[in-house]
Amino acid sequence: MSALSHFLETEGLSTTGISLVRHHTEEMAPPRALWVPFPLGRPLGAAGDAAFQHRVIAAALALLGRTEGPVLEDYAEPAPDVGSNEPWSCPVRFARVTDETDIGAAARAELAGLVTWHDLATRRRGRTMADTSGLTIEQCLELVVDVCESGRTDDVRTLKAAVDDLETYYREAVTARPGTPPLGAVDTILWNDSALGRLLRHLGARGARSDDSALRFFTSNGLVPRQFR
Repeated sequence: MSALSHFLETEGLSTTGISLVRHHTEEMAPPRALWVPFPLGRPLGAAGDAAFQHRVIAAALALLGRTEGPVLEDYAEPAPDVGSNEPWSCPVRFARVTDETDIGAAARAELAGLVTWHDLATRRRGRTMADTSGLTIEQCLELVVDVCESGRTDDVRTLKAAVDDLETYYREAVTARPGTPPLGAVDTILWNDSALGRLLRHLGARGARSDDSALRFFTSNGLVPRQFR
């Protein structure tokens, strides 16, 4: 969307947007953008709170009055924690992972334990979104483990899609039970509690030392959310 904003502005159309990943927006430098401190997938904050969402939209539209840029402003108001009346609890108990743990083996065992819950989530929703890479979820995990070990890959796009599929698979599995998780709860589980989160941190560190510039760029730009680094 940042690139599209640049194009539209050259045609005389003023643009504004909402950013969920601040450093991406800093790199792309669109004419106007509002960064919001909300989880991915919730650009307007909490679901079901129309008044709050309108304030976010109004703040983004207010940037249209700025004639000099690029403009990147932060939205300061935190999203209210709006959930359903039905209590939610994570169905998965994640084992504690330490620096001495075989992270690849831990992630494989963890993934195997999620299958039943993910199957339940897929039946409830009628679909899964963890299917963008063209790989099975097990193949996605093995690709990540291999890159962690080797520090290189022939196809960064497939690696990125595999990481996206793994994150989505986990999110779907841990929300298999009815109810709405508290804001940020699923991200905390993924990045602080799971072996996958530890593995992706290893991928980030390994990629930062790689001779592969594409891999370095991917692993240093948005692989691990800023608040969980």
